[in-house]
Amino acid sequence: QAEDGIRDKLVTGVQTCALPICWMTTGYGLDCPIASALDVIGERWSLLILRDLFRFGPRRFVDLQVSLKGIAPNTLSARLKTLEAQGVVAGHMYERHPPRLEYRLTAKGKELGPVLKALYNWGERHGPKAGAAAANDALPVTRRGTARG
Repeated sequence: QAEDGIRDKLVTGVQTCALPICWMTTGYGLDCPIASALDVIGERWSLLILRDLFRFGPRRFVDLQVSLKGIAPNTLSARLKTLEAQGVVAGHMYERHPPRLEYRLTAKGKELGPVLKALYNWGERHGPKAGAAAANDALPVTRRGTARG
């Protein structure tokens, strides 16, 4: 019966057994530092939000929405709330009516700088553009500088 309660929570999101619902619906539930880090910053768009906060400093919601082409407002809001709840970013009110927030990295968030730099470097070395450049370098070149084919 406990398995049925767990399955119900996975499908409906309603708590039906003694296990905490947040364990069942979010995160990896693994005793691993990498999994714990991904529980905080591993959702789609989260790292790009952090990238923009590192690159540009404090940003307003609308600024993040413009720079993150394709993100839905509800998704951006959810990611910011998660990052804020985890202490990675902090929202500071800059207007009361209507309430508007500006988001900035916390000290905990700033500790992710080397992680983002490492991802950036890895992406430059192994991302799709790096693969295309390596393929182009392998093409034989004529005297005019055009690839023979």
